[in-house]
Amino acid sequence: MQVEHVDFVSFLTEDISRAKRFYTEVLGLEVETEGEHDLELRAGQVTLDIFDPSSIGQPFAASPAGLAGLGALGALGAAGTPAAGVAVAYFSFGHALVFLQAIGGHSLIAHYNPNQYLGLFMMMMFIFGITFEFPVVLVALELARVVTPAQLLRVWRYALIAITIASAVFTPSGDPLSMLALAAPLTLFYFLSIGVGKLLRR
Repeated sequence: MQVEHVDFVSFLTEDISRAKRFYTEVLGLEVETEGEHDLELRAGQVTLDIFDPSSIGQPFAASPAGLAGLGALGALGAAGTPAAGVAVAYFSFGHALVFLQAIGGHSLIAHYNPNQYLGLFMMMMFIFGITFEFPVVLVALELARVVTPAQLLRVWRYALIAITIASAVFTPSGDPLSMLALAAPLTLFYFLSIGVGKLLRR
């Protein structure tokens, strides 16, 4: 295996304040994000993540905001975001049918099969409900230190392309209105997740 590029490196420290002074005052690096137990600095094209390993397993124990954030994250994952996805699917489904009928022209006579109609409707609500868990998953990955807000922000262009393609593939009706109704909230969720991740990591 040949390593072609490194853009993220993590270091452990027993004293986050001392480490910050060394990297900023001695090495002259710029701080990107700073939390109670971790520090991210920019060194050219590489992000250095300095964190205190003693905080692992209890990174929010001393932070009421962190505890409240974790509780809100659990509530959103359990009901909030899936319910929002189902609601978006419910209100966009009728508009999608109108659009599909319109592009068919006046000569098109629509005959709806109850089973297929209900199946499509339920499939849309299921897919929208599942995909609206996207911000919960992103924030959880940030809290687990799998990814960082800075990393997500750097690849936002690729993320938008991936969201658009996924919305086109997974929208069961295949119409652009439903695809837009799925892609637009996911794009908003992506950037909100970056902001929430920064707040909860402080």
